[in-house]
Amino acid sequence: MACTSITFPAINCTTGINELGNQETVFLLYPNPSSLLMTPGFMPVVGRIGNKGSSKLTSVVASVYADGFGPGNLVSQDTIVFPGNGIGYNKDTLYTFQNQWNASSGAHTLCLVTSWPNSQNDQYTSDDTTCNIVTVFDSTSNFPSCADFESGNQWVTLNAKTFKSTTTSWQLGFPNKPNINSTHSGAKCWVTNLTGNYQSPDTSALFTPIFNIQQGQFYNVKFWHNFVTDTWSDGGTFEFSTDTGKTWHSLGYIGDPSWYNTYYMQAFGGPPPIAGWTGSSNGWIFSEHCIYGYQTGQLMLRFNFAADNSLAMDGWAIDDFCFESNP
Repeated sequence: MACTSITFPAINCTTGINELGNQETVFLLYPNPSSLLMTPGFMPVVGRIGNKGSSKLTSVVASVYADGFGPGNLVSQDTIVFPGNGIGYNKDTLYTFQNQWNASSGAHTLCLVTSWPNSQNDQYTSDDTTCNIVTVFDSTSNFPSCADFESGNQWVTLNAKTFKSTTTSWQLGFPNKPNINSTHSGAKCWVTNLTGNYQSPDTSALFTPIFNIQQGQFYNVKFWHNFVTDTWSDGGTFEFSTDTGKTWHSLGYIGDPSWYNTYYMQAFGGPPPIAGWTGSSNGWIFSEHCIYGYQTGQLMLRFNFAADNSLAMDGWAIDDFCFESNP
């Protein structure tokens, strides 16, 4: 079994903040939706509040909602009174909401709603609500960490390039396709569309939990998969990231035992060429690879599927995944 050494970049402690909309009261939100490395637990929510109106902004009611606008979705509703004479035109300030968001794993929609500027009815309500998608990943230091996808916390799937949850073809369930029409075990697996062909073109990623690995430790990643794709054009690769998802690298090489069957797939572009799996596996096959922790850090892994705009077929299915330490 081949082994890949994993190194981590220096940690950047500066936290970015993403603008969520242009309103008479402008908000920016942390947690940062562009940072993939978010794990479950309580997180502070910080807004940057700016005044786009002609009068100074002395107060506003600001509400944060998660995954809906019902009473049970309210994270924090604060009446914010700005010191001094308030916020002048085109000025802004940061505000930390009183309640933290209790984040669970998965993709969540966080929304900010403003009302009652200067204790008055808002005359411009069309731009008072702004939302964004935030993705929260499971994290574990307990190995082996295995998933048969029948129960428990499920994995996150996003578009591999835009990181949007609305443009990915990975689905969880029982596949019903001409060739991929079974799981490896149980009643559920991950597959690029449960029925019919995959999208054409496509760029969809299935993310594992975050693994906290230790320096000097060997690990094994193993799984069963089944694929039927347009040979040389479409297929999948297995990637890792050590910088919170900013950059991704293929794990291993063509020729590694029980690993890739091609050094190039048209849909991934290049140069350099991207190695992976293409064509047909002729049913469920087993793959495994070794990982060496050259440094201690948080390791992200994903199955990345890509297709060009030509022939579409059954796609790629994943089942019975395991990440384990190797003494």
